[in-house]
Amino acid sequence: MNRFHALAPLALAALMAGCATPTANPPATPAPVSVLKDKDAARRAEFDTALSRWHGASLAELTAKLGKPTTVTRRGDGSTVYAFTRAAPTDPGTGQSRFACTVSYVVDDKTQRVQSHGMAGC
Repeated sequence: MNRFHALAPLALAALMAGCATPTANPPATPAPVSVLKDKDAARRAEFDTALSRWHGASLAELTAKLGKPTTVTRRGDGSTVYAFTRAAPTDPGTGQSRFACTVSYVVDDKTQRVQSHGMAGC
């Protein structure tokens, strides 16, 4: 397995930990919205690059590293989408998840190789 394939699960874990961990002492002056958007865009681009390293990997490698997919959806074009969702613990007050990230991989049914990926909520 390519050494970069190991980075995607770590990137997902770091991403989730960073978003789910409350700050003990928030800054007195929040950063401007434009700065936050730039940082978020850079973080998403870095995560997207890490996920793209799975392209060409086998389904067996993918599931060995990420575990059982949350959902599996067959498509009519000869491919299947394997989605993996990770969520932060729920808010005790509302019962809703504070953060959820879904990464989906499109796998060719014949070759059993990852063709592409997508992400939502990450």
